[in-house]
Amino acid sequence: MTNGCMIETEEGTPQGGPLSPLLSNIYLTPYDKELEKIGHKFVRYADDCNIFTRSKYSCRRGKDSVIHFLEGRMKLKVNIEKTEARRAVGSSFLGFTFVTTKSRDGLGMCKPKAKKAEKFEQKVKEITKRNRGVSAERMIKELNAYLRGWLNYYARGNFKNWLA
Repeated sequence: MTNGCMIETEEGTPQGGPLSPLLSNIYLTPYDKELEKIGHKFVRYADDCNIFTRSKYSCRRGKDSVIHFLEGRMKLKVNIEKTEARRAVGSSFLGFTFVTTKSRDGLGMCKPKAKKAEKFEQKVKEITKRNRGVSAERMIKELNAYLRGWLNYYARGNFKNWLA
């Protein structure tokens, strides 16, 4: 839609539609296999992907090999400005920040991104504001719905000192 009007597209799938991430996951499966074969650690959701390396040299080499694979073999256009390989610690992906703390199974931990935590606090304050003019019952329903949605999304994160 553009300015509230439906416009027929010539190619691709609509952004935000359920078909787009599904097709992306199917088409990019060979890319995942290539990253696994090379030994890169990565996370990917649809066409968003983070590749994690241990050194600056690995970052440069990893970025170059990924661009070569995606553009050469997969025939995809890579946005160079948005493409990077990096260290996992301190990086963010889909609202999570990766932290150094190790879990019992040896994997790194993640927590909600600081901006997401601030937004969470603001929304809770907005919902629980006394002068909103809504009943306590309605406020509790709204708060429960918001908390349930937020916690369902961020449940995988580390909530110990999550605002730190």
